[in-house]
Amino acid sequence: MSLIREKRKITFDNKRITPEIIRNLAHIIEQEASGYKNKNGGEYFLTFSVDANDNSSYESQSIEIFEPNILIDKKVLQKINMRFNTVDFSRNIELQILHIQKDENSSNFILVGGEDSNWVNGVIARLSEAIDLAKPQPRISIKLVYFSWTLIVLLNVAYFIPVWPYLIKQPAKQSTLIDFTKIILLFGLPIISLFWGESWGDNIQELYPSIEIQTGPEYLQIEKSKRNRLTQLFLIIIVPLVLTAFYDLAKHFLT
Repeated sequence: MSLIREKRKITFDNKRITPEIIRNLAHIIEQEASGYKNKNGGEYFLTFSVDANDNSSYESQSIEIFEPNILIDKKVLQKINMRFNTVDFSRNIELQILHIQKDENSSNFILVGGEDSNWVNGVIARLSEAIDLAKPQPRISIKLVYFSWTLIVLLNVAYFIPVWPYLIKQPAKQSTLIDFTKIILLFGLPIISLFWGESWGDNIQELYPSIEIQTGPEYLQIEKSKRNRLTQLFLIIIVPLVLTAFYDLAKHFLT
């Protein structure tokens, strides 16, 4: 037995993990386990485990746990673990995928260790390539800030174009009720829009977790369902409002 073992760890984030990606990763690890047994005849431990969002957990020593229509297409998974260890500790693979908003603790990782450096680097390269095939999760934080505040400015401008003439044409003698109405008209929408802008950004950001495991029926995938509804809202409400704001601006300054 070698006295020196090499270990390599790679973390990943901003990925959408689909059943196909999960099955590819499991297949690679299962191949390594089978290859070790066929070549060396040694004993090993191979475990695949998952945690679902309904507080149920499952474990298997076979990749059949990820076969279609058995579990992965019926449950929304929150955590996936894959482990391969030889009895003599000459080789080991550990892979963890965690559905998480912000992966600040590097919870999503591939860890490969062994006495053979070529084997270690080869396996981690194969697993990394499989992860790279996953669709990237958009990084929308900065773009979202710009979009939100641009939209707020446009809506406020579109609002004040028809309201401003009413405010400046009030008679000299104004009742308290009229003064109160003017205050509401002047400051109501801007204040509301500031709070809306902050909450809008936070809510949208939650729809794009750092790692999103997309398993189970689509209607149970919360972030994906909300993104679909947001897209419909954007097309039906936001786009017409923005177009109306541009039209009012153009009409006001060109006429």
